[in-house]
Amino acid sequence: PLRLELVEATELSRASVGARRTPFSLLFRGPRQPVLPQKIYPLEHDRLGRLEIFLVPLGPEGEGMRYEAVFT
Repeated sequence: PLRLELVEATELSRASVGARRTPFSLLFRGPRQPVLPQKIYPLEHDRLGRLEIFLVPLGPEGEGMRYEAVFT
């Protein structure tokens, strides 16, 4: 298991994707190594349970690696 921390949630413009619901992105920070490749990962949360989320590595930041998930 690899621990990720949710560090930012950003509402995206509906017009940019033509969505009926509000799209958003989530930024996570994890350890610098290992770097996870872009793919769907099962994430577990104490209250939300297990979620399958497509994560994209964005690159290192400080002592950790950043990942993004976009929901449209």
